[in-house]
Amino acid sequence: MWMQQIAQLDLSSTWVFGVRWSASGKTLAYLGHNSMIYFVDEVESAPAAQNLALRDLPLRDVLFVSERTVIGVGFDCNPMIFAADETGLW
Repeated sequence: MWMQQIAQLDLSSTWVFGVRWSASGKTLAYLGHNSMIYFVDEVESAPAAQNLALRDLPLRDVLFVSERTVIGVGFDCNPMIFAADETGLW
């Protein structure tokens, strides 16, 4: 199977933990060791990135439960829910 690079995203200077695509493939979410969660929309055409800083320990894994809702879990044992509004802001 031949793999092709879709995009190279130089959006963070940290170790990356969990990485997940939304069901539609339009949004990529990933977690950084720096206690940030990153959301990238329209990865193939014109990537638009958003990030959120967390005040606690870093998250380790992320799961899309819908196109606009993500659950993150990490070292502090408390799941966190993130939701995008109708404009796409997380």
